Amino acid sequence: MNLHVDGSSARVLPRPSEPVWRTLRTLGRSPLEAPSSYFQRLGETFELRILGAPFVLTRDPEWFDEVLIKQAKSFDKDRTTKNLAALMGQGLLVSDGPTWRERRRLLSPPFLPHAIESHVALFVREARRVLGTWRPGEVIDLHAAMAQMTMRVALSAMLGYEAADHEHFEAHMAAAMRYFEGIAGTQVPLPTWVPTRTNRRFSAARAEFRKLAARLVDRPAPADSVLGVLQAALSAGALGRDDVTDEVMTMLVAGHETSALSLTYLLAELGRTKALQEPVADEACRFSDLPTTEELTQRGAVHRAVLESVRLYPVAWAVGREASDDLDVRGFAVRRGTQVYLAQWSMQRSDRYFERAAEFWPDRWTQRPLATLPKGLYASFGLGPRICIGQKFALVQIAVSLIEVLRRFRLETVSPYPPRFRASITARPQDPVLVRVRPRE
Repeated sequence: MNLHVDGSSARVLPRPSEPVWRTLRTLGRSPLEAPSSYFQRLGETFELRILGAPFVLTRDPEWFDEVLIKQAKSFDKDRTTKNLAALMGQGLLVSDGPTWRERRRLLSPPFLPHAIESHVALFVREARRVLGTWRPGEVIDLHAAMAQMTMRVALSAMLGYEAADHEHFEAHMAAAMRYFEGIAGTQVPLPTWVPTRTNRRFSAARAEFRKLAARLVDRPAPADSVLGVLQAALSAGALGRDDVTDEVMTMLVAGHETSALSLTYLLAELGRTKALQEPVADEACRFSDLPTTEELTQRGAVHRAVLESVRLYPVAWAVGREASDDLDVRGFAVRRGTQVYLAQWSMQRSDRYFERAAEFWPDRWTQRPLATLPKGLYASFGLGPRICIGQKFALVQIAVSLIEVLRRFRLETVSPYPPRFRASITARPQDPVLVRVRPRE
């Protein structure tokens, strides 16, 4: 008989009937899409045993609610997330326990609503800087343009650094992300000392990022910025220099990536269909030059388009946790050390939970407002106490940038779309996402 941790009978999670190596190969070939076929056959949650170690994969919103909210204290970061220390050190994204709690409290003020409001002018300025380089009829690589823009915003808003026009970091980001795709798409990378081409490029990219981070630590930053807060803690002896460098690395890497990719996919979707693009553009033209965050979060066309983009493209495509105790989750025994992977990409694209789930359909939010969804179902930025600290920052930046683009240009997506994806820390496009831009009258 299978027992709960308290000795009562427990249900058993299903497992694929095929050899585990075949399941891993299938998942590795298509980490974003392949899980859905297993969920359809096995149910919303299933288990794998890899060398005797238990792994749970789920797209069940009730598991999201249990693992990330109700029983969050009984879960630590998973092994895959801890591997990110190879790039970011022991920053906020990787750390656990008291260290994480102290850092989260320390770094929260720069992400409060009034602080985000103060950055709206910066969001507008950097969007206009990029748009000023676009020429009528030109074909634009959206991901490259959005990555440049959002990195400049992250450097300025969070770290008090105004990047020069020649400073581009996307090549380093691409090299770092390629490393974290892991062996055969498994998100388990080779040790960095193995002299593969991917590892060499990763090591070079990491060195460049850490060089920039070390330089920034010594530059005076605004007291209310992320770096200013970190520098004050360093001066007070609450943090060491390595601690500050690791947090700066985390902001460099994670502070712009979600916004860049979300904007890329949102603009490309709007560029596919004039009937969807024009209502959003009409509303964009009615905003003031510096819209308030309250205006941006009203349930209008812009807000719905942003919500729908991050539903359909949750670029942080899965959340991982490791059980720190023997637990009962939804009537299943989850043993200490179990790696639990919550697949929001599969969940938020499942017809079980959303009508026309695979379709970009912003008006779904007029029929089914976000607040009415079951707990755990909308998890693009995670959930619970470890929800992404920059969630509101990203959503406001995406909305402001969208408004600026559509005020000036009509978009026509010209590359095959949706794109092929690379599944690393985030879901990145394999190929350039190309749109043709034409001025609005």
